[in-house]
Amino acid sequence: MKKLEKIDLPAPKRRGRWAKQAAQASAQAAERREHAWGVLGVAGLLLWGVVCWCGRSLVRTGRFLQGLSELTG
Repeated sequence: MKKLEKIDLPAPKRRGRWAKQAAQASAQAAERREHAWGVLGVAGLLLWGVVCWCGRSLVRTGRFLQGLSELTG
């Protein structure tokens, strides 16, 4: 088999700036993903708290109604 000759192509003039911009965009995307996960976590905790609070209120209301029906009953 013949060895292929290596052809030297001129490098793009702005390769360094493009690489820098790509690295910055990647870092910004990672930061946005991290922020989104944080927001989702906080929203999940708030939702869990609301569900627990509503459940507790419903249990209290049920006990109140049960006691009221026993008194009137």
